[in-house]
Amino acid sequence: ENILLNLHQRFQRNNITRYHYTCIDLMQEGSHLLFTQKGTGKQTQVDPGYFDTIVADVPCTGSGTWARTPEQWAFFDASKIDTYAAKQRTILKQILPFLSSGGQLIYITCSVFAAENELQVAYMEKELGLKLESSSVLQGSSQKADTMFVAVLKKI
Repeated sequence: ENILLNLHQRFQRNNITRYHYTCIDLMQEGSHLLFTQKGTGKQTQVDPGYFDTIVADVPCTGSGTWARTPEQWAFFDASKIDTYAAKQRTILKQILPFLSSGGQLIYITCSVFAAENELQVAYMEKELGLKLESSSVLQGSSQKADTMFVAVLKKI
């Protein structure tokens, strides 16, 4: 719920007013996909192909935040990289049916690890029918901000 509050505040600051949101566990098969429309509060069960754009800010190791939280490095367990990569793939498989043909998936992590970034993009292209349009590593450490990976993919 706190993440959704943050989303609403950021969208409001950027004049984004037309969007749907939900809080569901995408690690569970058959998650209930009931979305709330911002502004009206109307809840809608969505059909496959409903969304033209999906922003997937997926759970990750958080390694891109270590410049501002260096103590996290001391507690890091490298096996978590594979755990998060598997979780990301599960989430992607759950959400992609709801992306329209030709729609865009914006994939975001705050990770610096290829297994959570570039290798996930390669997986999405090979296994999930997406085509990479662009990707970038946003180096935030010099501005005392997080480093993030962003990829824009198109459903073909």
